[in-house]
Amino acid sequence: MAERKAYITVLSVISCFCVVCMHVNRLDATPFSDADWTARAVADGICYFAVPIFFMISGANLIDYRSRYGTKEFFRRRAVKVLFPFLFWSLAGILYFYAAGEIAELTPASVLLAIFNVSYVNTYWFFLPLFMCYLVMPLFASVEDKKEVFALLIASGVVLNVLLPYLETRFGFSLHEQLKNPVTFGYVLYLLIGYYIDHYDLPIWGRLCIYGGGIFGLYTLTVATVSASRAWGVYLPFYKGYLQLAALLYSSAVFLLFRQCFHGKRPEKLMRVLEPVAASAFGIYLIHRGLLETFDRLLPQLQRSGAAGILLETCLTFALSFGLVALMRRLPILRRLVP
Repeated sequence: MAERKAYITVLSVISCFCVVCMHVNRLDATPFSDADWTARAVADGICYFAVPIFFMISGANLIDYRSRYGTKEFFRRRAVKVLFPFLFWSLAGILYFYAAGEIAELTPASVLLAIFNVSYVNTYWFFLPLFMCYLVMPLFASVEDKKEVFALLIASGVVLNVLLPYLETRFGFSLHEQLKNPVTFGYVLYLLIGYYIDHYDLPIWGRLCIYGGGIFGLYTLTVATVSASRAWGVYLPFYKGYLQLAALLYSSAVFLLFRQCFHGKRPEKLMRVLEPVAASAFGIYLIHRGLLETFDRLLPQLQRSGAAGILLETCLTFALSFGLVALMRRLPILRRLVP
């Protein structure tokens, strides 16, 4: 357990930082003609593992919940820790945009639609598939022979849901739309991959395959994406998508790498530094978008140009978010908003 805690702590901090970096970078909103576009595209590709990693961590930490408490308690805890903060901060974001004059009228129906369509705080899209993953957790928690069953589900999910669609697009053929594994559809596959890597030691050939796929995924998300975009003269996110092959291969390799690096190890000095940050990672994710919006409105002259500028604002946003979350977590009521 200590070993898993160590690498998951490190991954939580790094992934959270990379999420903030991608939102500072804003590659989709950056003109292709910008001189530093290539650097932004490479940075975005390098950070791309972050979102899948959070689903993997959820799978590693939560699928075995029945060894600690029942299903009713599982959903109660998820509601307190995730659903309530999502609702509160989504509403806060909507009121912020309303006060800024970007929303003409608010009604109870429009607020509910805006929250669950993540119409304004669009970085909260992450919660929607996460909630869907929670709904299937009891199914996976009930499986007795997890190693064999999960291996089968992962293999079939990767081949049918990820690899074949990639080959279809790449080589221009088509398969029947029902040729999918419905159990591992969407982000559910990441839950199982995270659990499997966390709980079972892979043979060396398996690790080498994952690392080889990870190199291919990283190359695809960076070099191939930049090359294709330059050839077409416009940003071409052809290889992007968290449910696409490149992201799955790259993020799985990153997860395995950190698991292997901290195998049987727990660097106490490093943990003392990172554990408070890891404990605040969810809160940082919740509030950092608000800080970026504030920077845009109060400091419009702030330019995210060049790698140094992007890195500086990422560090500033991350540090300020961590400070605010750490302060809020000391207060009895506010701490529930950044659990």
